[in-house]
Amino acid sequence: MKYILLSLFLFTAVFLESSILPLPLSLLILFTFNCLYPNESIFIFAIPTGLLLDGLLFRTFGSTSIFFILFLGVVLLYKQKFEIQTMQFTLIFGGLGSIVYFWFFGSSDFWIQLGISLLIEIGLYFLFTRLSLQKPSENLQY
Repeated sequence: MKYILLSLFLFTAVFLESSILPLPLSLLILFTFNCLYPNESIFIFAIPTGLLLDGLLFRTFGSTSIFFILFLGVVLLYKQKFEIQTMQFTLIFGGLGSIVYFWFFGSSDFWIQLGISLLIEIGLYFLFTRLSLQKPSENLQY
């Protein structure tokens, strides 16, 4: 169920990112999902999302996918050292990822886009935590 919902969010983000909003929505969705549900299967979603974005935004084919894989891989590496499921880690690392994304792919109005990205990151964090996308056995209270 959570992967179907992730696919729906990513499809909407790719549509919005390639047509209306110059924000890294797909990066924020992949990152937040990766922080709350750390698993290597996130790469299965990152590669086609990046390739689709590259095709729709007329970028060098594969550049967004490589960026997504490197960024999400670094997050998975820090899974053992930090509490990656906290709001603080999500905001700090999501902000750093957005800064690098804006720098790498070029951006105007950097500070405004960063502020909006952080607000979206907060909203995604609360949305994913409230949707209870965990297995039923993890929701049991004793």
